[in-house]
Amino acid sequence: MLAEIETAVIARLREKAPQIISLETARSQEVLPSKPAYTLAITKGSIENITDETLKQYVELNIWLAFKNLKNDQARRQGAYPIVEAMAQLLYNQKLGLDIKKIKYTGFTDVTDEPERAESMAVYQLDFKTSYTVSQLEEEDVEDLLSVGLSYLLNGSDIPAVQDVVTLQNQTGGQ
Repeated sequence: MLAEIETAVIARLREKAPQIISLETARSQEVLPSKPAYTLAITKGSIENITDETLKQYVELNIWLAFKNLKNDQARRQGAYPIVEAMAQLLYNQKLGLDIKKIKYTGFTDVTDEPERAESMAVYQLDFKTSYTVSQLEEEDVEDLLSVGLSYLLNGSDIPAVQDVVTLQNQTGGQ
């Protein structure tokens, strides 16, 4: 479900804010885009036991929004505010066609570092959270899940090392 959440968020932002470029890079990598851009990741998860066989998975999603304004720092901030608010509104209370709790916007932080500021960039981190319910899988299903993940991510290739269809049972959605 974690990958599905990320994929659905990117799809929504590409559809509703196509003028903002989606970057497939980690926030810690040095990227100085010339146009408004964002990258995102699920950065934290925690669980709550509901029953012996059911968990609630809480997920924190972060979006890092970057853009350049050559004028000055105040102009960068004032340009960032409406974009931050728009990005928050695009995801707020969305389920994105997934069996998750509605996405909640929890705030933003200016995370611009000195190298970015020196390049006339502004970077803002937007924070969101959601949750979904997971039932305990049978051991064989867990092994399949692990195998598929390892096979598809082998050597960092975009082309899967294998192609399987795995149907997971005993998995329920968000409450």
